[in-house]
Amino acid sequence: MKCPYPILIIFIFTFLPLSLSAQRVRSHRAKTDSAKVDSTLLAEVRGRVLDLENEGVIPGAHAQLTDANDKVLKAAQTDTTGTFLLTGVAAGTYRLKVSCMGFREQTFRLRIPSGGGALRVNDVLLDENSTIMQEAVVEGQMAEMAVVDDTVMYNADAFKLQEGALVEELVKKLPGIQVDDDGNYTWNGRPISQILVDGKEFFGQNMNITLKNLPAEIVDKVKAYDKQSDMARITGIDDGEEKTVLDLAIKKNRKRGWMGNVEGGYGTHDRWNGRTMVNRFVGEQKVSFVGNAGNTEGNGMSTHQDIGVQQNYEIKKKLELNGSVNGSMRQSDSWSSSTTQSFENKQAAFQAREQSGSNNSNNLNFNYKVEWKPDTMTNLILRPEFSWSNSSNSSRSIGASMSSDPLELVPDMEDILKEWDRVPDSIRVNHRTGANHSNNDNISAGGRLQVNRRLRKKGRNVTLNVEAGYQRGESDSENYSQTNYYLIKALSGEDS
Repeated sequence: MKCPYPILIIFIFTFLPLSLSAQRVRSHRAKTDSAKVDSTLLAEVRGRVLDLENEGVIPGAHAQLTDANDKVLKAAQTDTTGTFLLTGVAAGTYRLKVSCMGFREQTFRLRIPSGGGALRVNDVLLDENSTIMQEAVVEGQMAEMAVVDDTVMYNADAFKLQEGALVEELVKKLPGIQVDDDGNYTWNGRPISQILVDGKEFFGQNMNITLKNLPAEIVDKVKAYDKQSDMARITGIDDGEEKTVLDLAIKKNRKRGWMGNVEGGYGTHDRWNGRTMVNRFVGEQKVSFVGNAGNTEGNGMSTHQDIGVQQNYEIKKKLELNGSVNGSMRQSDSWSSSTTQSFENKQAAFQAREQSGSNNSNNLNFNYKVEWKPDTMTNLILRPEFSWSNSSNSSRSIGASMSSDPLELVPDMEDILKEWDRVPDSIRVNHRTGANHSNNDNISAGGRLQVNRRLRKKGRNVTLNVEAGYQRGESDSENYSQTNYYLIKALSGEDS
Protein backbone atom coordinates (compact mmCIF):
# COMPACT_ATOMS: atom_id res chain seq x y z
CA MET A 1 0.00 0.00 0.00
CA LYS A 2 1.38 3.46 -0.95
CA CYS A 3 0.99 6.51 1.21
CA PRO A 4 -0.56 9.52 -0.70
CA TYR A 5 1.62 12.70 -1.10
CA PRO A 6 -0.25 14.42 0.57
CA ILE A 7 5.58 55.10 9.40
CA LEU A 8 8.11 58.06 10.43
CA ILE A 9 8.86 58.73 6.65
CA ILE A 10 6.66 58.98 3.56
CA PHE A 11 7.96 56.82 0.81
CA ILE A 12 7.01 57.39 -2.81
CA PHE A 13 7.78 54.66 -5.26
CA THR A 14 7.68 55.48 -8.96
CA PHE A 15 8.27 52.49 -11.16
CA LEU A 16 8.78 52.44 -14.92
CA PRO A 17 6.14 50.57 -16.94
CA LEU A 18 8.54 47.91 -18.14
CA SER A 19 7.87 44.32 -19.00
CA LEU A 20 9.27 41.56 -16.81
CA SER A 21 10.86 38.21 -17.23
CA ALA A 22 9.83 35.34 -15.07
CA GLN A 23 12.47 33.23 -13.59
CA ARG A 24 12.36 29.70 -12.46
CA VAL A 25 14.39 28.90 -9.40
CA ARG A 26 15.83 25.44 -9.49
CA SER A 27 16.80 24.12 -6.08
CA HIS A 28 19.74 21.90 -5.35
CA ARG A 29 20.53 19.66 -2.45
CA ALA A 30 21.92 21.59 0.50
CA LYS A 31 25.61 22.00 1.00
CA THR A 32 26.93 22.53 4.49
CA ASP A 33 28.43 25.95 5.14
CA SER A 34 31.73 25.01 6.63
CA ALA A 35 32.23 28.54 7.96
CA LYS A 36 29.21 28.18 10.23
CA VAL A 37 28.73 24.45 10.79
CA ASP A 38 31.46 21.92 11.40
CA SER A 39 30.21 19.11 9.23
CA THR A 40 32.45 16.57 10.96
CA LEU A 41 30.35 16.93 14.10
CA LEU A 42 26.99 16.31 12.40
CA ALA A 43 25.52 13.12 11.08
CA GLU A 44 23.22 12.04 8.27
CA VAL A 45 20.62 9.45 9.18
CA ARG A 46 19.22 7.36 6.36
CA GLY A 47 16.68 4.55 6.39
CA ARG A 48 13.97 2.74 4.46
CA VAL A 49 10.29 2.30 5.25
CA LEU A 50 8.61 -0.92 4.10
CA ASP A 51 5.20 -2.54 4.26
CA LEU A 52 5.31 -5.33 6.83
CA GLU A 53 2.94 -7.52 4.86
CA ASN A 54 4.71 -7.63 1.51
CA GLU A 55 7.95 -5.73 2.24
CA GLY A 56 7.12 -3.26 -0.51
CA VAL A 57 8.53 0.24 -0.24
CA ILE A 58 6.29 3.02 1.14
CA PRO A 59 6.88 6.40 -0.51
CA GLY A 60 5.60 9.53 1.23
CA ALA A 61 5.98 8.18 4.77
CA HIS A 62 6.94 10.72 7.43
CA ALA A 63 10.15 10.34 9.45
CA GLN A 64 10.52 12.72 12.38
CA LEU A 65 13.37 13.10 14.86
CA THR A 66 12.11 14.42 18.20
CA ASP A 67 13.55 15.22 21.61
CA ALA A 68 12.38 13.90 24.98
CA ASN A 69 9.59 16.51 25.03
CA ASP A 70 8.31 15.29 21.67
CA LYS A 71 9.45 18.48 19.89
CA VAL A 72 10.20 17.84 16.23
CA LEU A 73 13.83 18.67 15.45
CA LYS A 74 14.23 17.15 11.99
CA ALA A 75 11.72 15.81 9.49
CA ALA A 76 11.74 14.22 6.07
CA GLN A 77 9.57 12.14 3.74
CA THR A 78 10.47 8.96 2.01
CA ASP A 79 11.09 9.11 -1.74
CA THR A 80 9.91 6.70 -4.40
CA THR A 81 12.34 4.06 -3.09
CA GLY A 82 10.95 4.36 0.45
CA THR A 83 14.13 6.06 1.66
CA PHE A 84 14.28 9.01 4.04
CA LEU A 85 17.30 11.21 4.87
CA LEU A 86 17.71 13.37 7.99
CA THR A 87 20.70 15.72 7.74
CA GLY A 88 22.62 17.89 10.20
CA VAL A 89 21.93 15.72 13.26
CA ALA A 90 24.06 16.44 16.31
CA ALA A 91 25.23 13.74 18.69
CA GLY A 92 22.67 12.76 21.32
CA THR A 93 19.69 10.57 22.09
CA TYR A 94 16.45 11.08 20.17
CA ARG A 95 13.17 9.43 19.25
CA LEU A 96 12.57 8.44 15.66
CA LYS A 97 8.90 8.46 14.66
CA VAL A 98 7.85 6.89 11.39
CA SER A 99 4.24 7.24 10.25
CA CYS A 100 2.03 7.06 7.20
CA MET A 101 -1.70 7.32 6.72
CA GLY A 102 -3.19 3.84 6.84
CA PHE A 103 -0.34 2.37 8.89
CA ARG A 104 0.41 2.13 12.58
CA GLU A 105 3.03 4.60 13.77
CA GLN A 106 6.36 3.22 14.88
CA THR A 107 8.60 4.93 17.45
CA PHE A 108 12.21 4.02 18.19
CA ARG A 109 14.94 5.25 20.50
CA LEU A 110 17.89 6.48 18.43
CA ARG A 111 21.35 7.33 19.75
CA ILE A 112 23.68 9.36 17.51
CA PRO A 113 27.35 8.98 18.47
CA SER A 114 29.82 11.85 18.36
CA GLY A 115 32.00 12.26 15.31
CA GLY A 116 29.26 12.65 12.69
CA GLY A 117 29.26 10.71 9.47
CA ALA A 118 26.64 8.82 7.50
CA LEU A 119 24.49 6.47 9.57
CA ARG A 120 21.93 3.97 8.40
CA VAL A 121 19.16 2.55 10.55
CA ASN A 122 17.48 -0.78 10.08
CA ASP A 123 14.51 -1.00 7.74
CA VAL A 124 11.31 0.22 9.39
CA LEU A 125 8.35 -2.10 8.84
CA LEU A 126 4.90 -0.55 9.14
CA ASP A 127 1.84 -2.65 9.80
CA GLU A 128 -1.34 -1.78 7.93
CA ASN A 129 -3.91 -0.31 10.30
CA SER A 130 -7.26 -1.57 9.05
CA THR A 131 -10.47 -1.57 11.06
CA ILE A 132 -13.61 -3.44 9.96
CA MET A 133 -16.79 -1.58 10.87
CA GLN A 134 -20.37 -1.87 9.76
CA GLU A 135 -20.47 1.86 9.13
CA ALA A 136 -17.61 4.31 8.99
CA VAL A 137 -17.09 7.97 8.20
CA VAL A 138 -13.85 8.59 6.35
CA GLU A 139 -12.23 11.93 6.97
CA GLY A 140 -9.20 13.05 4.98
CA GLN A 141 -6.33 14.66 6.84
CA MET A 142 -4.08 17.13 5.03
CA ALA A 143 -0.46 16.10 5.01
CA GLU A 144 1.79 18.55 6.81
CA MET A 145 4.62 18.29 4.31
CA ALA A 146 5.79 16.73 1.09
CA VAL A 147 9.17 16.38 -0.59
CA VAL A 148 9.50 17.32 -4.26
CA ASP A 149 13.03 16.93 -5.62
CA ASP A 150 15.18 18.88 -3.18
CA THR A 151 12.35 21.08 -1.93
CA VAL A 152 10.31 20.45 1.22
CA MET A 153 6.79 21.87 0.91
CA TYR A 154 4.70 22.51 4.02
CA ASN A 155 0.91 22.85 3.73
CA ALA A 156 0.09 25.96 5.74
CA ASP A 157 -3.51 24.93 6.39
CA ALA A 158 -2.32 21.73 8.08
CA PHE A 159 -1.04 23.71 11.07
CA LYS A 160 -3.52 25.11 13.58
CA LEU A 161 -3.04 28.80 14.31
CA GLN A 162 -5.00 31.44 16.22
CA GLU A 163 -7.16 33.77 14.18
CA GLY A 164 -5.14 36.72 12.93
CA ALA A 165 -1.82 34.90 13.35
CA LEU A 166 1.19 36.20 11.45
CA VAL A 167 3.65 34.27 9.31
CA GLU A 168 6.09 34.21 12.21
CA GLU A 169 3.78 31.94 14.20
CA LEU A 170 3.29 29.63 11.24
CA VAL A 171 7.00 29.26 10.53
CA LYS A 172 7.77 28.41 14.15
CA LYS A 173 5.42 25.42 13.91
CA LEU A 174 7.05 23.87 10.85
CA PRO A 175 8.97 20.65 11.50
CA GLY A 176 12.71 21.17 11.14
CA ILE A 177 12.53 24.93 11.82
CA GLN A 178 14.28 26.19 14.94
CA VAL A 179 14.64 29.70 16.42
CA ASP A 180 17.45 30.57 18.82
CA ASP A 181 17.44 33.15 21.63
CA ASP A 182 18.68 35.86 19.23
CA GLY A 183 15.82 35.27 16.79
CA ASN A 184 17.91 33.48 14.15
CA TYR A 185 16.06 30.86 12.12
CA THR A 186 17.51 27.56 10.93
CA TRP A 187 16.08 24.76 8.83
CA ASN A 188 17.50 21.33 9.53
CA GLY A 189 20.51 23.03 11.10
CA ARG A 190 21.18 25.40 8.19
CA PRO A 191 20.74 29.19 8.66
CA ILE A 192 17.77 30.71 6.79
CA SER A 193 19.05 33.84 5.07
CA GLN A 194 16.00 35.15 3.21
CA ILE A 195 12.23 34.88 2.84
CA LEU A 196 10.71 34.96 -0.64
CA VAL A 197 7.10 35.42 -1.71
CA ASP A 198 6.03 33.40 -4.74
CA GLY A 199 9.70 32.85 -5.55
CA LYS A 200 10.53 36.57 -5.60
CA GLU A 201 12.56 38.66 -3.18
CA PHE A 202 10.43 40.36 -0.54
CA PHE A 203 11.92 43.25 1.47
CA GLY A 204 15.42 42.10 0.61
CA GLN A 205 17.28 40.46 3.47
CA ASN A 206 14.95 41.89 6.15
CA MET A 207 13.13 38.74 7.18
CA ASN A 208 11.41 40.29 10.20
CA ILE A 209 9.26 42.61 8.07
CA THR A 210 7.69 39.58 6.41
CA LEU A 211 7.53 37.39 9.49
CA LYS A 212 5.99 40.02 11.76
CA ASN A 213 3.56 41.67 9.32
CA LEU A 214 2.29 39.25 6.68
CA PRO A 215 -0.86 37.37 7.81
CA ALA A 216 -0.49 33.61 7.84
CA GLU A 217 -3.99 33.03 6.45
CA ILE A 218 -2.97 34.13 2.94
CA VAL A 219 -0.19 31.55 2.71
CA ASP A 220 -0.90 28.33 0.84
CA LYS A 221 2.45 26.57 1.13
CA VAL A 222 5.86 27.23 2.64
CA LYS A 223 8.75 25.85 0.61
CA ALA A 224 12.20 25.30 2.07
CA TYR A 225 15.13 24.84 -0.29
CA ASP A 226 18.59 26.03 -1.24
CA LYS A 227 18.40 28.91 -3.71
CA GLN A 228 21.10 29.25 -6.33
CA SER A 229 22.97 32.47 -7.01
CA ASP A 230 21.98 34.54 -10.05
CA MET A 231 25.11 33.36 -11.84
CA ALA A 232 24.42 29.67 -11.31
CA ARG A 233 20.75 30.02 -12.26
CA ILE A 234 21.53 31.75 -15.54
CA THR A 235 24.60 29.82 -16.67
CA GLY A 236 23.63 26.42 -15.32
CA ILE A 237 27.06 26.11 -13.68
CA ASP A 238 26.98 25.48 -9.95
CA ASP A 239 29.21 28.03 -8.18
CA GLY A 240 28.47 26.74 -4.68
CA GLU A 241 26.93 30.06 -3.61
CA GLU A 242 23.63 28.61 -2.46
CA LYS A 243 21.64 29.95 0.47
CA THR A 244 18.77 28.42 2.38
CA VAL A 245 15.48 30.27 1.94
CA LEU A 246 11.81 29.98 2.83
CA ASP A 247 9.45 30.65 -0.07
CA LEU A 248 5.85 31.61 0.75
CA ALA A 249 3.33 30.63 -1.91
CA ILE A 250 0.28 32.90 -1.69
CA LYS A 251 -3.18 31.41 -2.16
CA LYS A 252 -4.60 32.08 -5.62
CA ASN A 253 -7.81 33.58 -4.27
CA ARG A 254 -5.71 36.16 -2.40
CA LYS A 255 -4.03 37.45 -5.57
CA ARG A 256 -7.01 39.28 -7.03
CA GLY A 257 -6.67 42.87 -5.79
CA TRP A 258 -6.30 44.85 -2.61
CA MET A 259 -6.31 43.50 0.90
CA GLY A 260 -5.28 45.06 4.18
CA ASN A 261 -5.07 44.61 7.90
CA VAL A 262 -5.07 47.28 10.61
CA GLU A 263 -4.86 46.62 14.32
CA GLY A 264 -4.02 48.59 17.44
CA GLY A 265 -4.30 48.61 21.18
CA TYR A 266 -3.87 50.76 24.26
CA GLY A 267 -3.42 49.55 27.81
CA THR A 268 -2.45 50.56 31.29
CA HIS A 269 0.68 52.58 32.05
CA ASP A 270 0.41 54.24 28.61
CA ARG A 271 1.30 51.08 26.73
CA TRP A 272 0.25 51.17 23.07
CA ASN A 273 0.82 49.32 19.85
CA GLY A 274 -0.35 49.66 16.25
CA ARG A 275 0.22 47.75 13.05
CA THR A 276 -0.94 47.99 9.43
CA MET A 277 -0.25 46.13 6.23
CA VAL A 278 -1.79 46.84 2.84
CA ASN A 279 -1.16 44.58 -0.14
CA ARG A 280 -2.12 44.58 -3.77
CA PHE A 281 -1.53 41.16 -5.24
CA VAL A 282 -2.68 40.62 -8.81
CA GLY A 283 -1.06 37.59 -10.35
CA GLU A 284 2.67 38.18 -10.37
CA GLN A 285 2.31 41.94 -9.71
CA LYS A 286 2.70 42.81 -6.04
CA VAL A 287 2.84 46.02 -3.98
CA SER A 288 2.97 45.93 -0.18
CA PHE A 289 3.04 48.64 2.48
CA VAL A 290 3.79 47.84 6.11
CA GLY A 291 4.00 50.01 9.20
CA ASN A 292 4.04 49.31 12.90
CA ALA A 293 4.87 51.23 16.07
CA GLY A 294 4.54 50.75 19.80
CA ASN A 295 6.11 50.75 23.22
CA THR A 296 5.06 47.38 24.58
CA GLU A 297 8.64 46.12 24.87
CA GLY A 298 11.08 46.85 27.67
CA ASN A 299 8.43 47.64 30.30
CA GLY A 300 7.28 50.65 28.31
CA MET A 301 10.76 52.20 28.28
CA SER A 302 11.34 51.30 24.64
CA THR A 303 9.65 52.71 21.53
CA HIS A 304 9.88 51.38 17.99
CA GLN A 305 8.61 52.51 14.59
CA ASP A 306 8.95 50.65 11.31
CA ILE A 307 7.77 51.36 7.78
CA GLY A 308 8.40 49.78 4.43
CA VAL A 309 7.26 49.46 0.82
CA GLN A 310 7.88 46.48 -1.45
CA GLN A 311 7.12 46.25 -5.17
CA ASN A 312 7.38 43.56 -7.78
CA TYR A 313 6.35 43.81 -11.45
CA GLU A 314 6.72 41.09 -14.02
CA ILE A 315 5.36 41.57 -17.54
CA LYS A 316 5.66 39.41 -20.63
CA LYS A 317 8.57 37.47 -19.18
CA LYS A 318 11.05 40.03 -20.43
CA LEU A 319 11.81 42.30 -17.51
CA GLU A 320 11.48 42.00 -13.76
CA LEU A 321 11.46 44.99 -11.40
CA ASN A 322 11.71 44.07 -7.76
CA GLY A 323 12.69 46.31 -4.88
CA SER A 324 11.94 47.67 -1.46
CA VAL A 325 12.66 50.56 0.85
CA ASN A 326 12.26 50.30 4.60
CA GLY A 327 13.19 52.31 7.65
CA SER A 328 13.09 51.86 11.38
CA MET A 329 13.58 53.78 14.59
CA ARG A 330 14.36 52.45 18.05
CA GLN A 331 14.53 54.43 21.28
CA SER A 332 14.98 53.08 24.78
CA ASP A 333 15.51 54.71 28.16
CA SER A 334 16.59 53.29 31.48
CA TRP A 335 16.80 54.56 35.06
CA SER A 336 17.79 52.95 38.32
CA SER A 337 18.38 54.07 41.88
CA SER A 338 19.75 52.13 44.83
CA THR A 339 20.93 52.51 48.41
CA THR A 340 22.96 49.81 50.13
CA GLN A 341 24.44 49.28 53.54
CA SER A 342 27.45 47.11 54.32
CA PHE A 343 28.21 45.63 57.71
CA GLU A 344 31.77 44.68 56.77
CA ASN A 345 33.03 47.87 55.13
CA LYS A 346 32.98 50.14 58.18
CA GLN A 347 34.70 53.08 56.47
CA ALA A 348 32.16 53.35 53.61
CA ALA A 349 29.27 51.44 55.04
CA PHE A 350 26.48 53.36 53.29
CA GLN A 351 26.25 53.73 49.49
CA ALA A 352 23.81 55.64 47.27
CA ARG A 353 23.77 55.39 43.49
CA GLU A 354 21.62 56.60 40.58
CA GLN A 355 22.00 55.74 36.90
CA SER A 356 20.15 56.76 33.73
CA GLY A 357 20.71 56.13 30.05
CA SER A 358 19.19 56.33 26.60
CA ASN A 359 19.84 54.52 23.32
CA ASN A 360 18.60 55.61 19.91
CA SER A 361 19.02 54.03 16.51
CA ASN A 362 17.67 54.84 13.05
CA ASN A 363 18.22 53.18 9.72
CA LEU A 364 17.04 53.36 6.13
CA ASN A 365 17.61 50.68 3.51
CA PHE A 366 16.91 50.58 -0.22
CA ASN A 367 17.56 47.71 -2.57
CA TYR A 368 16.37 47.05 -6.08
CA LYS A 369 16.73 44.46 -8.78
CA VAL A 370 16.25 44.88 -12.52
CA GLU A 371 16.49 41.71 -14.57
CA TRP A 372 16.14 42.04 -18.34
CA LYS A 373 16.09 39.26 -20.87
CA PRO A 374 16.05 40.78 -24.36
CA ASP A 375 16.34 37.37 -25.99
CA THR A 376 16.69 33.74 -25.02
CA MET A 377 20.49 33.90 -24.93
CA THR A 378 21.11 37.21 -23.11
CA ASN A 379 20.46 38.16 -19.49
CA LEU A 380 21.19 41.43 -17.66
CA ILE A 381 20.84 42.01 -13.92
CA LEU A 382 21.31 45.39 -12.21
CA ARG A 383 21.21 45.68 -8.41
CA PRO A 384 21.51 49.22 -6.89
CA GLU A 385 21.65 49.42 -3.09
CA PHE A 386 21.73 52.14 -0.43
CA SER A 387 21.75 52.09 3.36
CA TRP A 388 22.08 54.65 6.15
CA SER A 389 22.21 54.14 9.88
CA ASN A 390 22.68 56.33 12.92
CA SER A 391 22.93 55.40 16.57
CA SER A 392 23.58 57.36 19.74
CA ASN A 393 24.04 56.30 23.33
CA SER A 394 24.10 58.45 26.46
CA SER A 395 24.46 57.58 30.11
CA ARG A 396 24.84 59.44 33.41
CA SER A 397 25.66 58.21 36.87
CA ILE A 398 26.02 59.76 40.30
CA GLY A 399 27.02 58.04 43.51
CA ALA A 400 28.27 58.66 47.02
CA SER A 401 29.81 56.76 49.91
CA MET A 402 29.30 57.55 53.57
CA SER A 403 30.44 56.01 56.80
CA SER A 404 26.90 55.89 58.22
CA ASP A 405 23.29 56.46 57.23
CA PRO A 406 22.71 60.22 56.66
CA LEU A 407 18.95 59.80 57.07
CA GLU A 408 19.47 59.10 60.75
CA LEU A 409 21.33 62.42 61.17
CA VAL A 410 19.06 64.45 58.86
CA PRO A 411 15.62 62.83 59.22
CA ASP A 412 13.78 65.20 56.86
CA MET A 413 16.13 64.44 53.95
CA GLU A 414 14.31 62.89 51.02
CA ASP A 415 17.04 62.32 48.42
CA ILE A 416 20.67 61.88 49.49
CA LEU A 417 22.25 62.60 46.10
CA LYS A 418 20.09 65.63 45.28
CA GLU A 419 20.58 67.05 48.81
CA TRP A 420 24.27 66.21 49.13
CA ASP A 421 25.08 69.65 50.64
CA ARG A 422 22.97 68.63 53.68
CA VAL A 423 25.01 65.50 54.37
CA PRO A 424 27.31 66.13 57.39
CA ASP A 425 31.02 66.41 56.54
CA SER A 426 31.83 63.95 59.31
CA ILE A 427 30.33 60.99 57.44
CA ARG A 428 31.27 61.88 53.86
CA VAL A 429 33.71 59.48 52.20
CA ASN A 430 33.47 60.32 48.48
CA HIS A 431 31.14 61.66 45.81
CA ARG A 432 31.23 60.46 42.20
CA THR A 433 29.74 61.77 38.95
CA GLY A 434 30.15 60.44 35.43
CA ALA A 435 28.67 60.82 31.97
CA ASN A 436 29.39 59.58 28.49
CA HIS A 437 27.95 60.03 25.03
CA SER A 438 28.69 58.33 21.72
CA ASN A 439 27.38 58.75 18.20
CA ASN A 440 27.83 56.64 15.09
CA ASP A 441 26.85 57.56 11.52
CA ASN A 442 27.25 55.19 8.58
CA ILE A 443 26.26 55.39 4.94
CA SER A 444 26.87 53.05 2.04
CA ALA A 445 25.79 52.97 -1.59
CA GLY A 446 26.67 50.70 -4.44
CA GLY A 447 25.53 48.60 -7.31
CA ARG A 448 26.26 45.45 -9.26
CA LEU A 449 25.84 44.82 -12.96
CA GLN A 450 25.93 41.34 -14.44
CA VAL A 451 25.59 40.71 -18.18
CA ASN A 452 25.61 37.14 -19.44
CA ARG A 453 25.50 35.80 -22.97
CA ARG A 454 25.07 32.09 -23.54
CA LEU A 455 26.89 30.65 -26.49
CA ARG A 456 25.47 28.03 -28.79
CA LYS A 457 27.61 25.28 -27.37
CA LYS A 458 26.05 23.97 -24.20
CA GLY A 459 27.80 25.09 -21.03
CA ARG A 460 29.65 27.97 -22.71
CA ASN A 461 28.95 31.51 -21.46
CA VAL A 462 30.45 34.97 -21.66
CA THR A 463 29.86 37.01 -18.50
CA LEU A 464 30.62 40.60 -17.50
CA ASN A 465 30.49 41.57 -13.82
CA VAL A 466 30.90 45.17 -12.65
CA GLU A 467 30.66 46.34 -9.04
CA ALA A 468 30.98 49.80 -7.51
CA GLY A 469 30.51 51.00 -3.96
CA TYR A 470 30.93 53.85 -1.54
CA GLN A 471 31.12 53.69 2.25
CA ARG A 472 31.58 56.31 4.93
CA GLY A 473 31.49 55.98 8.68
CA GLU A 474 31.87 58.55 11.42
CA SER A 475 31.91 58.07 15.16
CA ASP A 476 32.64 60.25 18.16
CA SER A 477 32.46 59.81 21.89
CA GLU A 478 32.74 61.98 25.00
CA ASN A 479 33.43 60.83 28.54
CA TYR A 480 33.48 62.72 31.81
CA SER A 481 34.13 61.56 35.34
CA GLN A 482 34.87 63.30 38.65
CA THR A 483 35.43 61.94 42.14
CA ASN A 484 35.67 64.08 45.29
CA TYR A 485 37.46 62.43 48.22
CA TYR A 486 36.71 63.70 51.73
CA LEU A 487 39.12 61.59 53.78
CA ILE A 488 42.21 62.58 51.75
CA LYS A 489 43.73 66.04 52.24
CA ALA A 490 45.29 68.08 49.44
CA LEU A 491 48.57 69.99 49.88
CA SER A 492 46.52 73.05 50.79
CA GLY A 493 45.01 71.14 53.68
CA GLU A 494 41.55 71.11 52.13
CA ASP A 495 39.52 68.19 50.96
CA SER A 496 41.06 66.70 47.83
